[in-house]
Amino acid sequence: MQNGYASVHLLLIGGGHASVALFERAVAWRKRGIDITMVSDHPHLYYSGMVPEHLGGVYGEDEVRIDLKGWCQHTGITWHRGRVVRMDPTARTATTAYGTTLPYDVAVVDVGASNPTPPEGSAQITGTKPMHQIARLEAWLRTLPERTSQQHVVIAGGGAAGTELALNIQARIRRTAPRTCTITVVEPADRLIPLFPEGSSQRVADLFARQGGRLYTGARVQHRPPDRVVLDNGTRLPCTQLVWATGSVGPPLWQCTPFSCTDQGFVKVIDSLQIPSAPRVFAAGDCAAVDGYADLPRIGVHAVKQGPVLAENVDHMLKHLRNGNPPERAYHSAGLRAFKPYPVAPLILSTGTEQGLWRAGPVWWMRPAALRMKHLVDLRWMNRYRLPHQSTWSPLSAAHARSAQHPA
Repeated sequence: MQNGYASVHLLLIGGGHASVALFERAVAWRKRGIDITMVSDHPHLYYSGMVPEHLGGVYGEDEVRIDLKGWCQHTGITWHRGRVVRMDPTARTATTAYGTTLPYDVAVVDVGASNPTPPEGSAQITGTKPMHQIARLEAWLRTLPERTSQQHVVIAGGGAAGTELALNIQARIRRTAPRTCTITVVEPADRLIPLFPEGSSQRVADLFARQGGRLYTGARVQHRPPDRVVLDNGTRLPCTQLVWATGSVGPPLWQCTPFSCTDQGFVKVIDSLQIPSAPRVFAAGDCAAVDGYADLPRIGVHAVKQGPVLAENVDHMLKHLRNGNPPERAYHSAGLRAFKPYPVAPLILSTGTEQGLWRAGPVWWMRPAALRMKHLVDLRWMNRYRLPHQSTWSPLSAAHARSAQHPA
């Protein structure tokens, strides 16, 4: 026992948009004798809200990612690089792909979602989940000005994520390689961003076409032979780089645990973000489906809103264990906070121009003010997780970067 706390080990599995909120409590927990370990397969969290403009050239890489390993060193958390592939809630252990076994008294899982399985022969493919895969695509985009042969980017999936990526990559192509690179979006529905109001979909499709993009609706990428893709309607398209933005399924981890999952593979949690059969285990972000909100869109705004709830409830559980109480007493107790999503979640997409597309339910508008609002919200959140040696960015800096590169 140290400083009144029984020996308790907190294990953070993955570092996502929800669990980074725990960094703000880590120093206090460490002072009270809590041992904390973070295990993640990547040392950085790429913020999904800013990655499209990173690919568009507005932000540098360090502006769009949180240094998980650096935060661990800063707050006294033990860092372990690895991918957890199995959990045993009875033994209270997690096992990595390398066979390392990590014990826990309380575990927080925030490993994100995965893309559905891409087609066979998918060389030169970039998935969007987990988000750190985009580093390969950004490195390739940097080489475009030096390439002399014709290049072709195909984005499979024209939902909000795929469309925002397409518009920003398109802006970069127009600026750096307008004659040697094309971009195409393939969307199974009959229009871009099909869950948005129809007027906004048409406005974005017109912008995409006006700036040289090609759109195929009512089709899916089925095969990926060398240098092309084949759609399920038989159409063949030239393809140098395939971006797989086809939605989300649960991460492979849940397939090797006894926890109950949805048909899409997301672990089921109650509104306190606990797994019902294992109250010592919390799950948040895109890897989890909250009871009553299973159909909630897997976008960053919801994961970020889960962060304070997660931090408060983990603290509550740690206090119960410190006092020698079984975790079942903390389960559904009055001290646990319930996660409640926004009734209507606002979403702002950057468009590769000086305008942003703002949407909340059936209401939408596309104006420069929307993009300024997006920069303000994104940078305010990211600046919370800059380490002391890192400089912060202002919305004005982002606006200047966008204006200098591609005016509307």
